[in-house]
Amino acid sequence: MGTTDPEADAQGIPLARPTIRYRLLRSLNWDSHATVTSVRVACAVVVAGILGGLSGSDHPHWAILTALIILQAGPDRVHGRVRAIHRLVGTAAGLVVFAALIQLSPNGFALVLVLAVLQFGVELFITRNYSVAAIFFTPVALLAGGAGANGQAVGAVMRDRLVETAIGVIIALLALRFVLPRAHRRTFTWTEHRVRTGTTVLRERLREAAADAPPILELRRDLQFDLIGAMRAGIDSTHNDPHWAQQVWPPHAELLHAGYDLLAACRAVPPGAKM
Repeated sequence: MGTTDPEADAQGIPLARPTIRYRLLRSLNWDSHATVTSVRVACAVVVAGILGGLSGSDHPHWAILTALIILQAGPDRVHGRVRAIHRLVGTAAGLVVFAALIQLSPNGFALVLVLAVLQFGVELFITRNYSVAAIFFTPVALLAGGAGANGQAVGAVMRDRLVETAIGVIIALLALRFVLPRAHRRTFTWTEHRVRTGTTVLRERLREAAADAPPILELRRDLQFDLIGAMRAGIDSTHNDPHWAQQVWPPHAELLHAGYDLLAACRAVPPGAKM
């Protein structure tokens, strides 16, 4: 049996993603998850870079990268805290591994083999357990950067790595807590508005055209995308603000069910037929 490519089946489940243009324009809103994430990342990397430089370290960019990596996917506060702790704990353990490798002084083929094994560990755990992955990619980054080579003080490099990572972790956590602290509420409301609008427009257009007409398929596709965004906004709100989310959840769930019911009804219409 062959597999069906969802991108090739206009009515496949799930529907194809909207165009890049649609997604970019959709994100250009102060209440969108993408904009909120960008603002938090921008604030965090600036502050982390300044504090990293003031710490006297030769590697202030490590603090910037740490904050960026923690915040780049726009996690809620719960997942953000977990990722931050994983980063700090994994980095500390990775420095122990790096110190042991420096004592062994691998070079030539042995160094290549060590880097290959470490990189394999990174690929194996990066999506499963970030703290374990950090144990592997910390020595990879330091060895690939030439730490300990040409008489470089290994202790200073290890100290800088730990201090800069800690700075990046702390700044990322503060950004999640204090930069646009109630943005999840605005994103929640904004995504609900988009779902209501998309549902209304689709229902009106279904009176005029067949359910599988190209313009209708685009509206169905875009509505599904907004439904997913609304669902994620709801999850973020339950993690960031559970008491508030509990109050607004019943109508939110009803709205999502109505949207998905409409998409299911569209799929049930025979080809070429109207609703």
